[in-house]
Amino acid sequence: MTVSVDRAMLLAADPAQRRHQLVLHLAERYEAVTHRPAPADPNESIFLESLQATELQVLLESDLGVSVSMVDLAESPSLGDLAQLLDDALTEDRVTAGADLPVVVVDRAGWGEPFGLTDVQQAYWLGRSGLF
Repeated sequence: MTVSVDRAMLLAADPAQRRHQLVLHLAERYEAVTHRPAPADPNESIFLESLQATELQVLLESDLGVSVSMVDLAESPSLGDLAQLLDDALTEDRVTAGADLPVVVVDRAGWGEPFGLTDVQQAYWLGRSGLF
């Protein structure tokens, strides 16, 4: 069963119905991200690995136009808690604003040129070398 959510529809619904629709949508997204069934009780604790939480975060921003931080996802241990968090974000009109995001500019002149490693990449590279 696919639960279709629309930001305008959610905002027009009464709070109880909005939260119910959010729980259903979250359950569907949870199952898609984790490949596990969502808990039947929306107050039952859930577990998301870091990459799953990131994927869920991106899906929710795409679906609802609200930004949910990783801290908020980590501190919301159930689908019911996440639904309340999303409901608060929707009603507070915390819309993901494209103007707040950095602009990506393609460097055509530097295409194919080498670039430096990040600190983490360099640490992995040195760690594998056997020098340490």
